[in-house]
Amino acid sequence: MKKIKSPSNLIELAKVLGLAENDLRVLANAAPSLYHTKREPKKRGGFRIINPPFKRLKDVQKKILHAILNQISTHQMLHSGPKTSTKSAAKAHVKQPVVIALDIQDFFPSVQTKTVCRALEASGFSNEVASLLARLTTHKGRLPQGAPTSPAIARIVLCDVCKEFEALLNSVSPHARATIYVDDITISGPLGLERLIPTIISIFKRHGYSVNPSKIKAMTQSEEQIVLGLRVNRRLEPSSEFNGILKSERQKLHPRDPKLKGLEAYKNYITRGD
Repeated sequence: MKKIKSPSNLIELAKVLGLAENDLRVLANAAPSLYHTKREPKKRGGFRIINPPFKRLKDVQKKILHAILNQISTHQMLHSGPKTSTKSAAKAHVKQPVVIALDIQDFFPSVQTKTVCRALEASGFSNEVASLLARLTTHKGRLPQGAPTSPAIARIVLCDVCKEFEALLNSVSPHARATIYVDDITISGPLGLERLIPTIISIFKRHGYSVNPSKIKAMTQSEEQIVLGLRVNRRLEPSSEFNGILKSERQKLHPRDPKLKGLEAYKNYITRGD
């Protein structure tokens, strides 16, 4: 992980964020109470706790994201940041004999404030600055779902995991590859790669994360290989599920309907060769 030229003290940090130093300290002290709590239903049942920050804190978090976090280069395995997308993550797995999908269970709540602080220090921040940034971007000692800074911090804290993960894949095959998009892990390569799953699970466990056993799926070329909702068997294209939805909407909606236009635009985006 490349280090950046970072604010060396709170005066410099406050200047980067456009705040007075005292206002920055006051905001950091108040941060734990500046979140909403929402419950959103999960597709497979149950609820997900979402903690979006109030506008005052959210505005500062956006500045932290753009001026600081997005300037930290992370491991090439990690997507969801600048110049990456679900498309770039899925593209790495086109035409592979086997594609394996895994999911980090309760990922954001698994990232502790002390982990964030250590990762920021490793990126070149002083303990004073890293501690304050961690306080501004975590809630109840954890990484909150709903904060604009959380996906970027998730990429930063996973860098050490990626190094171990990459070394494991390189030891097995030069054709094995992996991408991580937030909490979605995808591995692809030669047949037999499935035997690495227990070792991969142990790597993440050693760093404090759990792989959801119910979401582990190994897909060969004889079936539809889906990565982040995209089919990668022969080329990058929408899944059969998406194509079914698009076909149905074409029959029901006017060609200029915004919903249909959005679906058509998404399909064009996925299939164009950029």
